[in-house]
Amino acid sequence: MRLGDAPASLKSIDPNEFDGLMARLGPFEERPDVAIACSGGPDSMALVGLADSWAKSKGGSATALIVDHGLRPESDVEARTVFERLSAINIQAVVLERRGPRICSDIQARARDARYELLTQWCAERGVLHLLLGHHREDQAETLLLRRERGSGVYGLAGMPEIRETGAMRILRPLLSLPKARLRATVNALGVDVVEDPSNDNLRFSRVRIRQGLKDKNHDPSVARLSNEATRKGVSRATFESAVAKALARTCVVFTEGYCLLNWRGLITAPLDVRCRVLACVVTCVGGQPYAPRYKRLRNLQDVLAAENLGGGRTLSGCRILPRKSKLLVCREPAAISDVAEAQGSVHWDGRFRLRMLGESGGAVIGKLGDVRLASLGLDVKREPVASIPPAVRPSLPAIWRDDTLLLAPHIGYKNLEFGNSDLRIAQIAFAPRNPLTTARFTLA
Repeated sequence: MRLGDAPASLKSIDPNEFDGLMARLGPFEERPDVAIACSGGPDSMALVGLADSWAKSKGGSATALIVDHGLRPESDVEARTVFERLSAINIQAVVLERRGPRICSDIQARARDARYELLTQWCAERGVLHLLLGHHREDQAETLLLRRERGSGVYGLAGMPEIRETGAMRILRPLLSLPKARLRATVNALGVDVVEDPSNDNLRFSRVRIRQGLKDKNHDPSVARLSNEATRKGVSRATFESAVAKALARTCVVFTEGYCLLNWRGLITAPLDVRCRVLACVVTCVGGQPYAPRYKRLRNLQDVLAAENLGGGRTLSGCRILPRKSKLLVCREPAAISDVAEAQGSVHWDGRFRLRMLGESGGAVIGKLGDVRLASLGLDVKREPVASIPPAVRPSLPAIWRDDTLLLAPHIGYKNLEFGNSDLRIAQIAFAPRNPLTTARFTLA
């Protein structure tokens, strides 16, 4: 499908302008290797064309990542069509297929999470440091309205950052300040066909209803005003994040087994919002969650802690918060872990641990250790490495199972003879949560 003519007053984005947009997001390596999330729509196709030319001009390379989400019967055909169109104009592309149960509820949010997981895993496995997304000014306005509707605080109302750093890569949005019409003009200038996703017009989704609402109003001024508001909130958020990072550095220790010790008393003099955000960072990290819990739930936990009324502990966002002498032990809640993955290749398990397996799985899977009696395994809980891991943490650790037989529990030093006789091996295991405790500050390029 070809798009209609873009407004004459909105010219396409030329290579020089795009080079300036990318320069704001640097630095990059001498020969940059970038990936671009590509749905086949006008926004991402414009970005793919621009980014490919930019990378090649600097002696680097670009790869378009096309996700077949499997939400509609025709999604595989659409993904293959986009791949073929890009290949025809000598742009490198890869189709990533989402596997697993069909998504039936909270479709847009869960599909987005699955898409980001595939994109980031592909980049992490290949050492690609920069993932480009095609969000534009209207997307920013929609995000701000959506978060305002949900009662977000300064973090949410800052909208999307142009630069977001994760544990393995940088997520970049070079087109965030530009209107969608300029991206459409760019696609026309490139002469590239696009695929329109019908879900973008489905009013059952909140974002689509907000998008239609913006179109019904005085569109351009509304979008520009919302975009400017997000920028102002972003300045406030950057200042706030600096205070949160300092508080975390003073009071929190992260362990490789995936838990934290938090000196809550050391936060008593910090402002309320800083205390709540510290809690958000800790539980999001330890729980392997893509997003922080709602402010109301954080505030409730903060009030319990301030009143020294924790008792036997609380749960929040897939974590247990337990008293431990003068500190808080924050660990994954075993009952909240449902992830079971084949012990094959590279696996990001439970949103927390990244494992690289060698050899054939032979039916082995990665799951939680659970409530295994350590004495039955011949392990002494008073000796290392078991002794240094709090009992509340052990059930949430990753382990290799075949049927009901425990083959390997690396953190507690257990290996079954059956595992030793197979060619299956763990080449690497690391605590790598979806959201690390701290990242680069919210960045306004």
